[in-house]
Amino acid sequence: MEFFVEGFNYQTHITFNETTQITLRCQGDGFPPPTMQLLKNGIEYSVGNSPFRPTMKLNGSQDTGNYTCIAANALGKDGKTVYISCHINMDNHQGYKILLISIC
Repeated sequence: MEFFVEGFNYQTHITFNETTQITLRCQGDGFPPPTMQLLKNGIEYSVGNSPFRPTMKLNGSQDTGNYTCIAANALGKDGKTVYISCHINMDNHQGYKILLISIC
């Protein structure tokens, strides 16, 4: 199973300091094919089939949290989590883009 923010493939802790749109990639293989479930802080956020690629806009601290992808079929389930932190810097008036990445 794979779960990551596109463009940040193996990072499990990502901080964004500006409003941005991200695409999550949640993929599982198996027979029967798994159903993919995306949770935010343990609450269902979205469901789809593999490969599942939900896009979301990060607007601020309300989007901060643990995002977990779960692949499940009749034979079992597996999951991975990515922590996404979003803090908008209102003092950044010059249009520079700031992105901090922490690898845990």
